[in-house]
Amino acid sequence: MTDPKPSNILDGRIDDFASSLPLFERMETALRLRLQTCPNDEKILRELAACKRKQGKLDEALEIYSSLAQQYPNRPDYPYAIAALTTALNGTVSDAINRPCLSPIMEWQNFLPEQTIQEMIRHMHEHKADFRPAEVGGGKDHEESRYNPDARNNTDLSLKGNPLKKQVRELIAERLSEMTRQLGLAPFEASRTEVKLRAYHNGEYFRVHQDGGKGRQISYTYFFHPEPQHFDGGELVLFDTDTKASSFNHSFTRIFPKRNSAFFFPSHFYHAVLPVETQDDDFMSARFVINGHIWGNKDEKVEES
Repeated sequence: MTDPKPSNILDGRIDDFASSLPLFERMETALRLRLQTCPNDEKILRELAACKRKQGKLDEALEIYSSLAQQYPNRPDYPYAIAALTTALNGTVSDAINRPCLSPIMEWQNFLPEQTIQEMIRHMHEHKADFRPAEVGGGKDHEESRYNPDARNNTDLSLKGNPLKKQVRELIAERLSEMTRQLGLAPFEASRTEVKLRAYHNGEYFRVHQDGGKGRQISYTYFFHPEPQHFDGGELVLFDTDTKASSFNHSFTRIFPKRNSAFFFPSHFYHAVLPVETQDDDFMSARFVINGHIWGNKDEKVEES
């Protein structure tokens, strides 16, 4: 894991800023008022599209980017935004795109059969006592993994020997070529795919960080939980990143936890998990995810199975 550069933290924790949904709702209202007098103002429309992304209103953001692309056909950023949000990049991102740029996102709906989800829910319930505090480390500086609640605060359950790991790896392997193309990445041969089971209970989070640096190419998060859902928050936020400079800015795309959907994105984009709010103290009310990284560096130590 790579921590963000201090200069990129906007007056404190940028992920605290990202948690403020009412703030972005007020920003949208103000931008719409400005559009009443300047309905075709490019800057206001661009800010409104970014505001929509911050609220997780991706369909509405796409509509604005599509309008901007028609009005300004020679601006490469708008077609890029459309392609990144619809996983239609089909190749390496052009150097003409302004950076930092928004993270490409690929959503895979109905990722696992419902029977598998129910089996995992039973497994987690039976092994509640086996969840352990999650560690951070193993980033580009090859530091040792350690527990660091300032960076993340959640728990993990080992899946060693669990058939779910093979099932997830096989599913991802079948679509890896398509995935790299849609995310704008150069083709690569995967050396391994991590599969981690994680729980985020009340108040737990993962501060802004970057996964790339040791051969990780693609990161993913798969959401599942018992029904009905008993938590709020826990959104995945993907910050606009300059991958060459390893820096990011205050703009981001919000992904709400969506049951049985997996989201894939390039590992070099900064991201965070916002704090979770559970409706009760029941262990099974948490935000549960399966996540990990697809590695392209064959020189790295192979993960235990």
